[in-house]
Amino acid sequence: GSGKQTRELPKRLESLAEIYAANNKLDLAEQQLQKAVASLEECSEFEAALAERIYQSLAVVLLKQKKLKDAESAIRKAIAVAERCGEVDVATSS
Repeated sequence: GSGKQTRELPKRLESLAEIYAANNKLDLAEQQLQKAVASLEECSEFEAALAERIYQSLAVVLLKQKKLKDAESAIRKAIAVAERCGEVDVATSS
């Protein structure tokens, strides 16, 4: 159904961003990560954990582009998600 499709979209955008970042297309990676977090509005544990992870990925991409203020903003948003939705255990992937 559309619920599953909605859940898959941010993960697919995140995967696309990883490909762009690996190919040093940081502006495209940033765009995909921004779309991914914009698609996450609910506070279920799934969305909160995914949003935190995507904001962390976005911060890394922004840092690589020397966009320090934007990177700080992304980290603050990750913190805000954790505070708003309750602390969730986010597995960091590398």
